[in-house]
Amino acid sequence: MQPLLNKDLSFSVLPKGLDFFVKIKELLESVKNKLQSRIQSMENRKSEIFQDSKYKNLLSLIDDIEKKSKNTNEVIAYLDDLYISKDRLISDIENKKQDVAQMKAINQANLIQILNTQYKKLNEIISVFQLSQKDFSEEKIITISNLQKQYSDLLEKEKNENEKLAVQVKNIVINSEWRDVLNSAQRYYNSQKQTQPVLGNRCILCGNEIGQEQEQFISMCFSHLKEGANSKKRLVKENLNKQMPLERHLSWSESDKEIFDENKKVLVGKIESILNLIETNTIIFKSCVNENKILDVKYTIDFSSIIIEIKNAMNEISKKLDMLSKSNGEIYLKKLVDI
Repeated sequence: MQPLLNKDLSFSVLPKGLDFFVKIKELLESVKNKLQSRIQSMENRKSEIFQDSKYKNLLSLIDDIEKKSKNTNEVIAYLDDLYISKDRLISDIENKKQDVAQMKAINQANLIQILNTQYKKLNEIISVFQLSQKDFSEEKIITISNLQKQYSDLLEKEKNENEKLAVQVKNIVINSEWRDVLNSAQRYYNSQKQTQPVLGNRCILCGNEIGQEQEQFISMCFSHLKEGANSKKRLVKENLNKQMPLERHLSWSESDKEIFDENKKVLVGKIESILNLIETNTIIFKSCVNENKILDVKYTIDFSSIIIEIKNAMNEISKKLDMLSKSNGEIYLKKLVDI
């Protein structure tokens, strides 16, 4: 039998296991090469994932939304208008059917009058809401709150000043009546082009001759009124009153609601809710100011959504009026059916 090892220690016959090892190595090399080829192919494709036209269209749409929508409510309204939902489509069809039925039931002249009345009322409402936006904005509430804090600080300062003055002025109760008397006296001296009483003259309050002590006393009281917290407090109070929501006169009775047809009932309900909220928050504003309670930002009112809805309703009415003015009733009916 031939030995496995030669004299130079080389193999005369290769072991069977080594042959298997070589074959396994070759198989693994083959798998490795194929996998590397696939990995490289996927790497190349990865850079092209976002290069299709859909991605570009999506970027363009997002950019368009950002330009045309300033806040969340406007984004929702914009998307709702761009992509009409099934429910909205059904609702629009029902509204058109009602329009057709309305045209059949009412003559053209009466319909124009009704639509003009609706448009005028919505225009009045939107004017009130646009004016009220500032009255119930977060910025306005923060302004009022800051003035209220100033007023509270001045009240505390005035209290301390009165206590100090009370130490110097004996047998006098420092209150609003006392201030009214002094203010009247000061106005008299101002009318006489005098800043303070003249030594030796008669006192306009008691008629006695004014001595050195009385002259110093009256001057000190005048100085307290002029330079003290009370005068500043009065200015802050006046500013607070100017910040109060103005009363917007708007007729909104049952007869006003009845001029709108069935497909506007949801909008009418929203308008009524906002009007009630304006009335409630106006009362809260005045109560907080009168009772010197800090006004909370939760009493803001967001008018953006309802204003958009009213504008859309007015545009719809304008289109109907335009069609009625350019065509007779039969053509209008045909167009409504075709829409």
